[in-house]
Order: sequence, then C-alpha cells, then structure tokens
Amino acid sequence: MEKVLGVILVMVYVVWLMSGGAKPSSSGGITEPELMPSPTVNLSQKQMHDVIKTVGKNCGWVMTEYKSNALIAEKMQGENAISATITFDGSSFTISSDSKSEFSKLQNAINRALR
Repeated sequence: MEKVLGVILVMVYVVWLMSGGAKPSSSGGITEPELMPSPTVNLSQKQMHDVIKTVGKNCGWVMTEYKSNALIAEKMQGENAISATITFDGSSFTISSDSKSEFSKLQNAINRALR
C-alpha cells in the first residue's frame, strides 16, 4: 500500500512539474517575460513597418532601415550594444537576436500596438 501511495505521489509531482507548476530559471531567479501571442492582423507592409518603427522608438530602441521588409533595432545595455533584425510583412513579424530577454519586451509592445 505504501509503494502504491509513493508511486501516485511521484506521478502527481511529475504532472505538476510538466504543467508549469514550477518554472526554473537559468538567470539567478529572474524569469524571462512571457511572450504575448501575436494578434491576427491584415495590414499593408508599410503600415506594419510604421507600427514596428514607432513602437521601437517609443521603447528606447534605435530603429534603422535595412530592407523594405526589415528593420534593425539597436540599444545600449550598460556598456554593451544589443541588436536584432526585425523582418515583417503585412500579417506578421519576426525578431532575430541572441538576446531573447530584451527583445521579448519589444515583441510584447509591438503585439500590444497591433491589437
């Protein structure tokens, strides 16, 4: 009977962990911000460009024209510069960078502006 109870407790604990009951952090207790789901939008490429550029500037990023469907976002973080390429079309955008934490804030701000 004790073995059955022990197995059940272990199974409950595993299900709890898999369902997000504990979210371990690799950054000393600071968790990454949750990303907002991207809204479904149908804009022109120019409108999407303008939204991304405006939101980026309002969030303190230097937004540089790169291609007709891409912008470069840059920001100083302490003594280090971080940057990413933001590609887009009329219905979606993608941020490509090694610094996921900082850009998840920008991504969430863009998603809020698109709602």
